[in-house]
Amino acid sequence: MIRCLGLDPGLTKTGWAVLEPGPSKPLCLAWGTLRPKPTRSLDQRLYDLAEKLRSVIKAWGPTYGAVEQPFVQKYPSSALVLGAARGVCLLTLAEHRIQTKEYAPNHMKKWITGQGHSSKDAIKALLP
Repeated sequence: MIRCLGLDPGLTKTGWAVLEPGPSKPLCLAWGTLRPKPTRSLDQRLYDLAEKLRSVIKAWGPTYGAVEQPFVQKYPSSALVLGAARGVCLLTLAEHRIQTKEYAPNHMKKWITGQGHSSKDAIKALLP
């Protein structure tokens, strides 16, 4: 059985979805947002993100991970924080021995909806 955990990393919010292959398009089993407490220090927010992601992994038992590649960031400080959140996501998946690849956002949208430039509403329409 293939069960994919897709992640859209961020420090303030990390989106996630658990998908399985379906007859014509993937089936979305669950989805949500991981939100570390913004009042905590950077190191504690990264720790919170890892703990929340571990809970999702434990609950859904994914066999494969897909992490969205970052967009070009306008501000260097934003890029560094995003990189830290991505690193936590990749490390947490690796800790659980989950084979993971990184994909461009348009690639993920095409796999989920059939269109590479799908809107968020088109993706939400597939959610349970």
